[in-house]
Amino acid sequence: MIRTLAIFVTLTATAMAAVAAWDRGGTMVDKTLLISMSVVIVLAVHLLPAISRKPAAWAVWFFCLLSATYGHLTFLVHSHERAGQLRSVESIQSLGIEHQIQLAEKALAEIKARPQAVVAADLSKEADRRVRAALNVELSEAKKASNLRDEILRLSSERSNAEITGQTDPVTQKLASVLSVTEQSILVAVGLTFAVLVELIGSLLWVEVLKGKEGVTAPSNVVPAAVTQSVTESSNASVTQVPDRQSNAVPAPVPHQSNDDVTQLKVAVELGKCKPTVAGIRAYFGCSTSKASELRRALDLHPLSA
Repeated sequence: MIRTLAIFVTLTATAMAAVAAWDRGGTMVDKTLLISMSVVIVLAVHLLPAISRKPAAWAVWFFCLLSATYGHLTFLVHSHERAGQLRSVESIQSLGIEHQIQLAEKALAEIKARPQAVVAADLSKEADRRVRAALNVELSEAKKASNLRDEILRLSSERSNAEITGQTDPVTQKLASVLSVTEQSILVAVGLTFAVLVELIGSLLWVEVLKGKEGVTAPSNVVPAAVTQSVTESSNASVTQVPDRQSNAVPAPVPHQSNDDVTQLKVAVELGKCKPTVAGIRAYFGCSTSKASELRRALDLHPLSA
Protein backbone atom coordinates (compact mmCIF):
# COMPACT_ATOMS: atom_id res chain seq x y z
CA MET A 1 0.00 0.00 0.00
CA ILE A 2 2.79 2.44 0.94
CA ARG A 3 4.73 1.58 -2.23
CA THR A 4 1.65 2.22 -4.39
CA LEU A 5 1.02 5.54 -2.68
CA ALA A 6 4.69 6.55 -3.06
CA ILE A 7 4.63 5.75 -6.78
CA PHE A 8 1.39 7.72 -7.23
CA VAL A 9 2.77 10.80 -5.44
CA THR A 10 6.01 10.68 -7.44
CA LEU A 11 4.15 10.34 -10.74
CA THR A 12 1.91 13.27 -9.78
CA ALA A 13 4.91 15.46 -8.88
CA THR A 14 6.79 14.56 -12.06
CA ALA A 15 3.70 15.30 -14.17
CA MET A 16 3.32 18.72 -12.54
CA ALA A 17 7.02 19.46 -13.11
CA ALA A 18 6.77 18.31 -16.74
CA VAL A 19 3.75 20.54 -17.49
CA ALA A 20 5.48 23.53 -15.88
CA ALA A 21 8.63 22.87 -17.93
CA TRP A 22 6.52 22.62 -21.10
CA ASP A 23 4.97 26.02 -20.37
CA ARG A 24 8.39 27.62 -19.77
CA GLY A 25 10.07 26.15 -22.85
CA GLY A 26 10.17 27.76 -26.27
CA THR A 27 11.26 25.34 -28.98
CA MET A 28 10.62 21.61 -28.82
CA VAL A 29 14.25 20.99 -27.87
CA ASP A 30 13.96 23.48 -25.01
CA LYS A 31 10.75 21.87 -23.78
CA THR A 32 12.25 18.36 -23.92
CA LEU A 33 15.39 19.29 -22.00
CA LEU A 34 13.48 21.28 -19.40
CA ILE A 35 11.11 18.37 -18.86
CA SER A 36 14.01 15.91 -18.44
CA MET A 37 15.78 18.18 -15.97
CA SER A 38 12.61 18.77 -13.95
CA VAL A 39 11.83 15.06 -13.71
CA VAL A 40 15.39 14.29 -12.53
CA ILE A 41 15.14 16.96 -9.83
CA VAL A 42 11.79 15.66 -8.56
CA LEU A 43 13.11 12.07 -8.42
CA ALA A 44 16.16 13.29 -6.51
CA VAL A 45 13.94 15.01 -3.93
CA HIS A 46 11.85 11.88 -3.42
CA LEU A 47 14.61 9.25 -3.40
CA LEU A 48 17.78 10.86 -2.00
CA PRO A 49 16.73 10.69 1.68
CA ALA A 50 15.97 6.98 1.28
CA ILE A 51 19.17 5.93 -0.53
CA SER A 52 21.84 8.15 1.04
CA ARG A 53 22.65 9.47 4.51
CA LYS A 54 25.75 11.48 3.58
CA PRO A 55 25.83 15.19 4.53
CA ALA A 56 26.50 16.15 0.91
CA ALA A 57 23.35 14.31 -0.15
CA TRP A 58 21.25 16.45 2.18
CA ALA A 59 22.72 19.63 0.70
CA VAL A 60 21.87 18.40 -2.81
CA TRP A 61 18.38 17.40 -1.60
CA PHE A 62 17.72 20.88 -0.21
CA PHE A 63 18.58 22.65 -3.46
CA CYS A 64 16.59 20.11 -5.45
CA LEU A 65 13.63 20.80 -3.14
CA LEU A 66 13.87 24.53 -3.89
CA SER A 67 14.01 23.87 -7.64
CA ALA A 68 11.11 21.42 -7.57
CA THR A 69 9.05 23.86 -5.49
CA TYR A 70 9.63 26.59 -8.07
CA GLY A 71 8.50 24.26 -10.84
CA HIS A 72 5.33 23.26 -8.97
CA LEU A 73 4.56 26.90 -8.20
CA THR A 74 4.88 27.69 -11.92
CA PHE A 75 2.44 24.90 -12.72
CA LEU A 76 -0.08 26.10 -10.11
CA VAL A 77 0.06 29.72 -11.29
CA HIS A 78 -0.39 28.77 -14.94
CA SER A 79 -3.16 26.38 -13.98
CA HIS A 80 -4.94 29.19 -12.13
CA GLU A 81 -4.64 31.45 -15.17
CA ARG A 82 -6.03 28.81 -17.50
CA ALA A 83 -8.93 28.16 -15.13
CA GLY A 84 -9.61 31.91 -14.96
CA GLN A 85 -9.73 32.16 -18.73
CA LEU A 86 -12.21 29.32 -18.93
CA ARG A 87 -14.36 30.87 -16.19
CA SER A 88 -14.37 34.24 -17.94
CA VAL A 89 -15.43 32.67 -21.24
CA GLU A 90 -18.19 30.75 -19.51
CA SER A 91 -19.29 33.89 -17.66
CA ILE A 92 -19.51 35.90 -20.87
CA GLN A 93 -21.38 33.15 -22.65
CA SER A 94 -23.81 32.72 -19.74
CA LEU A 95 -24.70 36.42 -19.94
CA GLY A 96 -25.10 36.29 -23.73
CA ILE A 97 -22.99 39.43 -24.05
CA GLU A 98 -20.95 38.25 -26.99
CA HIS A 99 -24.04 37.32 -28.96
CA GLN A 100 -25.63 40.72 -28.29
CA ILE A 101 -22.50 42.52 -29.43
CA GLN A 102 -22.43 40.51 -32.65
CA LEU A 103 -26.08 41.35 -33.39
CA ALA A 104 -25.54 45.06 -32.73
CA GLU A 105 -22.45 45.16 -34.95
CA LYS A 106 -24.32 43.38 -37.75
CA ALA A 107 -27.23 45.87 -37.56
CA LEU A 108 -24.82 48.80 -37.54
CA ALA A 109 -23.04 47.49 -40.62
CA GLU A 110 -26.33 47.52 -42.54
CA ILE A 111 -26.94 51.24 -41.88
CA LYS A 112 -25.50 53.47 -44.61
CA ALA A 113 -26.58 56.83 -43.18
CA ARG A 114 -24.16 59.66 -42.67
CA PRO A 115 -23.39 60.91 -39.17
CA GLN A 116 -26.38 62.39 -37.38
CA ALA A 117 -24.91 65.90 -37.07
CA VAL A 118 -24.18 66.12 -40.82
CA VAL A 119 -27.68 65.01 -41.80
CA ALA A 120 -29.29 67.42 -39.34
CA ALA A 121 -27.27 70.32 -40.76
CA ASP A 122 -28.36 69.51 -44.34
CA LEU A 123 -31.98 69.14 -43.23
CA SER A 124 -32.01 72.61 -41.67
CA LYS A 125 -30.86 74.18 -44.95
CA GLU A 126 -33.08 72.21 -47.33
CA ALA A 127 -36.44 73.69 -48.48
CA ASP A 128 -37.53 71.10 -51.01
CA ARG A 129 -40.23 68.81 -49.59
CA ARG A 130 -39.03 65.60 -51.27
CA VAL A 131 -35.40 66.16 -50.29
CA ARG A 132 -36.44 66.94 -46.73
CA ALA A 133 -38.39 63.64 -46.60
CA ALA A 134 -35.32 61.74 -47.72
CA LEU A 135 -33.15 63.56 -45.21
CA ASN A 136 -35.62 62.77 -42.42
CA VAL A 137 -35.33 59.05 -43.23
CA GLU A 138 -31.55 59.32 -43.27
CA LEU A 139 -31.61 61.20 -39.98
CA SER A 140 -33.68 58.43 -38.41
CA GLU A 141 -31.15 55.86 -39.60
CA ALA A 142 -28.31 58.01 -38.30
CA LYS A 143 -29.94 58.16 -34.86
CA LYS A 144 -30.39 54.37 -34.92
CA ALA A 145 -26.73 53.93 -35.78
CA SER A 146 -25.74 56.23 -32.92
CA ASN A 147 -27.86 54.21 -30.49
CA LEU A 148 -26.29 50.98 -31.72
CA ARG A 149 -22.81 52.37 -31.17
CA ASP A 150 -23.73 53.31 -27.61
CA GLU A 151 -25.15 49.81 -27.06
CA ILE A 152 -21.96 48.20 -28.35
CA LEU A 153 -19.87 50.32 -25.97
CA ARG A 154 -22.08 49.33 -23.04
CA LEU A 155 -21.94 45.63 -23.89
CA SER A 156 -18.17 45.80 -24.36
CA SER A 157 -17.84 47.27 -20.87
CA GLU A 158 -19.98 44.46 -19.44
CA ARG A 159 -17.84 41.91 -21.27
CA SER A 160 -14.67 43.35 -19.72
CA ASN A 161 -16.20 43.23 -16.25
CA ALA A 162 -17.32 39.65 -16.80
CA GLU A 163 -13.82 38.67 -17.88
CA ILE A 164 -12.27 40.23 -14.78
CA THR A 165 -14.84 38.62 -12.49
CA GLY A 166 -14.52 35.23 -14.15
CA GLN A 167 -10.73 35.17 -13.91
CA THR A 168 -10.86 35.57 -10.13
CA ASP A 169 -11.21 32.48 -7.96
CA PRO A 170 -14.09 33.22 -5.54
CA VAL A 171 -12.35 31.48 -2.63
CA THR A 172 -9.10 33.33 -3.24
CA GLN A 173 -10.95 36.62 -3.53
CA LYS A 174 -12.81 36.16 -0.24
CA LEU A 175 -9.69 34.93 1.60
CA ALA A 176 -7.71 37.92 0.38
CA SER A 177 -10.50 40.20 1.58
CA VAL A 178 -10.56 38.62 5.04
CA LEU A 179 -6.77 38.74 5.46
CA SER A 180 -6.48 42.21 3.88
CA VAL A 181 -3.86 41.08 1.39
CA THR A 182 -3.72 40.86 -2.38
CA GLU A 183 -5.02 37.86 -4.28
CA GLN A 184 -1.55 37.28 -5.74
CA SER A 185 -0.14 36.91 -2.22
CA ILE A 186 -2.73 34.26 -1.43
CA LEU A 187 -1.96 32.41 -4.65
CA VAL A 188 1.79 32.38 -3.97
CA ALA A 189 1.40 31.28 -0.34
CA VAL A 190 -1.04 28.48 -1.19
CA GLY A 191 1.07 27.38 -4.16
CA LEU A 192 4.25 27.18 -2.07
CA THR A 193 2.45 25.17 0.59
CA PHE A 194 1.08 22.67 -1.91
CA ALA A 195 4.42 22.34 -3.70
CA VAL A 196 6.44 21.70 -0.53
CA LEU A 197 3.86 19.24 0.81
CA VAL A 198 3.92 17.15 -2.38
CA GLU A 199 7.71 16.87 -2.26
CA LEU A 200 7.95 16.11 1.48
CA ILE A 201 5.19 13.50 1.30
CA GLY A 202 6.98 11.79 -1.59
CA SER A 203 10.29 11.79 0.30
CA LEU A 204 8.79 10.33 3.49
CA LEU A 205 6.89 7.62 1.62
CA TRP A 206 10.01 6.43 -0.21
CA VAL A 207 11.96 6.39 3.06
CA GLU A 208 9.29 4.06 4.46
CA VAL A 209 9.33 1.89 1.34
CA LEU A 210 13.10 1.46 1.14
CA LYS A 211 14.14 1.38 4.80
CA GLY A 212 13.05 -2.26 5.18
CA LYS A 213 15.61 -3.35 2.61
CA GLU A 214 18.62 -1.99 4.49
CA GLY A 215 18.94 -4.84 7.00
CA VAL A 216 19.33 -8.55 6.09
CA THR A 217 18.00 -11.12 8.56
CA ALA A 218 20.26 -14.10 9.17
CA PRO A 219 18.78 -17.57 8.47
CA SER A 220 17.29 -19.20 11.56
CA ASN A 221 19.42 -22.34 11.26
CA VAL A 222 22.73 -20.43 11.33
CA VAL A 223 24.35 -19.77 14.71
CA PRO A 224 26.00 -16.30 14.88
CA ALA A 225 29.78 -16.27 14.98
CA ALA A 226 29.91 -14.63 18.41
CA VAL A 227 27.64 -17.31 19.89
CA THR A 228 29.68 -20.08 18.25
CA GLN A 229 32.92 -18.65 19.62
CA SER A 230 31.42 -18.33 23.10
CA VAL A 231 30.06 -21.86 22.98
CA THR A 232 33.36 -23.22 21.72
CA GLU A 233 35.22 -21.54 24.57
CA SER A 234 32.73 -22.98 27.05
CA SER A 235 33.15 -26.37 25.43
CA ASN A 236 36.91 -26.22 25.83
CA ALA A 237 36.47 -25.22 29.44
CA SER A 238 34.11 -28.12 30.00
CA VAL A 239 36.49 -30.58 28.36
CA THR A 240 39.20 -29.65 30.84
CA GLN A 241 36.81 -30.67 33.59
CA VAL A 242 36.09 -34.10 32.11
CA PRO A 243 37.88 -36.69 34.31
CA ASP A 244 40.52 -38.91 32.88
CA ARG A 245 39.24 -42.45 32.35
CA GLN A 246 42.20 -43.72 34.40
CA SER A 247 41.64 -41.24 37.24
CA ASN A 248 39.21 -41.49 40.13
CA ALA A 249 38.71 -37.70 40.32
CA VAL A 250 35.09 -36.56 40.67
CA PRO A 251 33.97 -34.20 37.83
CA ALA A 252 33.09 -30.65 38.82
CA PRO A 253 29.34 -29.86 38.67
CA VAL A 254 28.06 -27.76 35.77
CA PRO A 255 25.62 -24.91 36.53
CA HIS A 256 22.08 -25.50 35.30
CA GLN A 257 21.55 -23.34 32.15
CA SER A 258 19.16 -25.30 30.01
CA ASN A 259 19.02 -23.03 26.96
CA ASP A 260 22.78 -22.42 26.88
CA ASP A 261 23.48 -26.10 27.49
CA VAL A 262 21.24 -27.16 24.61
CA THR A 263 22.84 -24.62 22.25
CA GLN A 264 26.31 -25.66 23.40
CA LEU A 265 25.44 -29.33 22.96
CA LYS A 266 24.02 -28.73 19.48
CA VAL A 267 27.17 -26.93 18.32
CA ALA A 268 29.44 -29.53 19.94
CA VAL A 269 27.58 -32.38 18.20
CA GLU A 270 27.75 -30.56 14.84
CA LEU A 271 31.49 -30.03 15.31
CA GLY A 272 32.00 -33.67 16.21
CA LYS A 273 33.20 -32.91 19.74
CA CYS A 274 30.37 -34.78 21.44
CA LYS A 275 28.41 -37.89 20.55
CA PRO A 276 24.60 -37.44 20.61
CA THR A 277 24.17 -40.13 23.28
CA VAL A 278 23.53 -40.01 27.01
CA ALA A 279 26.99 -41.38 27.72
CA GLY A 280 28.64 -38.95 25.29
CA ILE A 281 26.75 -36.01 26.75
CA ARG A 282 27.58 -37.08 30.30
CA ALA A 283 31.25 -37.36 29.40
CA TYR A 284 31.26 -34.02 27.57
CA PHE A 285 29.53 -32.01 30.26
CA GLY A 286 30.68 -34.04 33.24
CA CYS A 287 27.14 -34.12 34.52
CA SER A 288 24.83 -36.73 36.01
CA THR A 289 22.97 -39.32 33.99
CA SER A 290 19.62 -37.62 34.60
CA LYS A 291 21.02 -34.29 33.42
CA ALA A 292 22.48 -35.95 30.33
CA SER A 293 19.10 -37.60 29.62
CA GLU A 294 17.34 -34.22 29.83
CA LEU A 295 19.86 -32.71 27.39
CA ARG A 296 19.43 -35.66 25.02
CA ARG A 297 15.62 -35.18 24.99
CA ALA A 298 16.09 -31.43 24.44
CA LEU A 299 18.40 -32.21 21.53
CA ASP A 300 15.57 -34.19 19.93
CA LEU A 301 13.35 -31.11 20.17
CA HIS A 302 16.02 -28.98 18.45
CA PRO A 303 17.09 -30.95 15.34
CA LEU A 304 20.57 -30.43 14.00
CA SER A 305 21.18 -28.30 10.92
CA ALA A 306 21.18 -30.17 7.62
